[in-house]
Parts: sequence; structure tokens; C-alpha cells
Amino acid sequence: TEQYLPAALTKHLKVVEDRILAQLAWTDDSPLWRELARCPLRVPGQTASFLSPPGAGASMPSPGDILNQFTPGEPVADQPAAPGVERALDFFARKLFRLAARNLLRICETLRIGTPMVRKATTCLNRILVQSTALLKNRHVDHIVLCTVYGLCKLSEAEQPFKNIVFKYRHMEWNAKASCGKVPLDGGTGDIIEFYN
Repeated sequence: TEQYLPAALTKHLKVVEDRILAQLAWTDDSPLWRELARCPLRVPGQTASFLSPPGAGASMPSPGDILNQFTPGEPVADQPAAPGVERALDFFARKLFRLAARNLLRICETLRIGTPMVRKATTCLNRILVQSTALLKNRHVDHIVLCTVYGLCKLSEAEQPFKNIVFKYRHMEWNAKASCGKVPLDGGTGDIIEFYN
């Protein structure tokens, strides 16, 4: 188990895992697409509530609460056991949503975006990943994250120029960062602003 591995190896394996979740799993020849055609990506278990806005009077979850919702674990007690492939995809989804949420939170923190907007951005990001999973093909999950942050900022009082968001992102340090200058588009490549448009 992880606690018995040397720290350097644990860190290296985390880098590899992040790279797979963020980009390598989404190449057009990935067998993941075949499995998703039979069992589409979904927000597993109790995290499904994050696809809906909070009810009147509901408290706003903290960034830590948002991340904790996507911690991989065993199915909750009142859920029936899913078939093997479905359970494996749910486990993959938890890791994917946690990575996406973590990156989104770090970008929002750098841009000093408040918790209410973070909550909206997380909900929007989850909807895109579930309902428009094909946008990830040959792309990086951070392409979707950055577009989500920009789109929500554009609709709010916290508007940020896309170039500023990309500049801040490029100067952040984390595993498996996306290239913002060469994003696959229909018929070629372009920068992330062209992808958003």
C-alpha cells in the first residue's frame, strides 16, 4: 500500500496518475471511450448533488468540502453494488472529478474568486464533464477547467480577461499542466481562446 512506498516513489506515481487522468486517458484511441459508450461518465454516489444548485437557505460548502466529495472510497451503504465495469468507471470518475475540482480551486484561489463563484464553477464543470465528455477527446481536463472559470467570471462581477487567467495558470506549479497555445480544434489546432469561442 501507499504508506509503505518511499516518498519519492509515491510522489512520482501521483504525477503519473494525474497525467493519465488529465490527458492520456482522453486520446482518441483510448479504450476508455468504448467503455464510456456503454456506461457514460457520471458523478458517483453522494457527489451527484453537486449537479444541482443549493436549496434556499442551504449553506455554501467550503473548498475543502467540495474536494472531500470526490475522495475515492467504497459505495455508500444504501446504494446497490454496481457491475464490475461500472464500479471501476465510478472509481475513475471520483479521481477525475477530484483532480478537476482541485485544479479549479487552485485557479480560483490564485484569481481571488470567492466561494459562491467557486461553487457555481464546480457545478458547471461537473455538468460539462458529464454531459459533454466528448470535449475531452485529445484534450486536457484543464482546458475545460479554464474555460469554465472564464465563462463564469464573464457572467459575474468578477470578470477576468481570459489572457490573465491563462497567464496565472502558466505560472502555477502542478503536475501534468495543459498546453494553452496548442489545443485540438475541428480541422486543426489553436489556442485555448479559440477553443472557448
